[in-house]
Amino acid sequence: MVKEKIVGMVVMIILFSLMNVEGQLPVDEDVVMSCDDNEGVISIRYNPVFEIGEEWPVYLEWSCENDVNFVVEITDIENRTISITNGSGEDGIVFPGYTFYEEHFNILVKFLVMNGNEEIEVREMYIDVNKTAPDDLRNLWIAMSIFWIGIGWYMKYMYEKKENIEKYIKSLKEENEEDEKKN
Repeated sequence: MVKEKIVGMVVMIILFSLMNVEGQLPVDEDVVMSCDDNEGVISIRYNPVFEIGEEWPVYLEWSCENDVNFVVEITDIENRTISITNGSGEDGIVFPGYTFYEEHFNILVKFLVMNGNEEIEVREMYIDVNKTAPDDLRNLWIAMSIFWIGIGWYMKYMYEKKENIEKYIKSLKEENEEDEKKN
């Protein structure tokens, strides 16, 4: 019985140490914007949630008849422009990791399609910049899980011990009653 408990605790420790505290990564979002009066479009893919210090890429695919400029404008931080020519193609704009140096939520980002100084289309999006989860937090979570599992096993052990003592006392009382009946 003791071996089973030890094996169970070791299995639980291994399972908890393999678990990852961090959540799942968000899926890229897609946006489609028109780039001319005909059926020309620009498909945009970007990640709305990322961590401080990571690059933030915006991927573009287009099929436009006119030459236009695509602008990514991040409120109070930075603007980037890419010229869209040759009818169709793909490219991207990358904001380096140092662009976002602190945690901030709901950062307004504007995607603009411009023909000279004329705005053809504007879309506003919001992105979130998270802090990275430190390893200490993960280790603390694992240690606290092991601690509470240990408390649970100890409570179970004390309950079983109490039950055994109560059974022993009950059997002693029964023996005492039988001895008194004999005398």
